[in-house]
Amino acid sequence: MGIDEREFGQLEARLETLERELKEMRADMRYVRDAISTAKGGWKTMAWVIAVSGIAGAISGKFLTMLLR
Repeated sequence: MGIDEREFGQLEARLETLERELKEMRADMRYVRDAISTAKGGWKTMAWVIAVSGIAGAISGKFLTMLLR
């Protein structure tokens, strides 16, 4: 019981299609991974900016109340 050439050709074509689709999926996954990594960095930067501005506002508010007394 063997496989004829026609069936082998069909299987080979299906395999090539699967390999091509897998490469496309890998590229898409890399894109998603990079987008998530970039978003993480953006959120971290935003958190630092908010924290520093909050600290600066608190300190300046404290100094203003001391100067206005």
